[in-house]
Amino acid sequence: MEYSEIEEPKFSLSMTGTPNQMDTLITSIEDGLFSRLMFYSFVSEPVWKLLILQAKRLDIKVRKFSDILKRFVESNLIRKTNQVFTLRPKGLSLDGVL
Repeated sequence: MEYSEIEEPKFSLSMTGTPNQMDTLITSIEDGLFSRLMFYSFVSEPVWKLLILQAKRLDIKVRKFSDILKRFVESNLIRKTNQVFTLRPKGLSLDGVL
């Protein structure tokens, strides 16, 4: 890999789409937009992701968090003390809104 340094970095944008969608974005090569863009394409084999596994992992995390939250609430109810939670500094401005 070759080291390169960008002395004056500029704003960049990354977009995805199909080749046919480029026709509506770039209507002419004469307005200068085309020369400011870099295009690349690649071909990849489709890979099926088993989303059910991700859903099961999320369900486990939700159950764990629910258990922790339940214990927290129960321990505070046993103490019968009022506790105030705030987020600083944004919390003060949100207290009046919420």
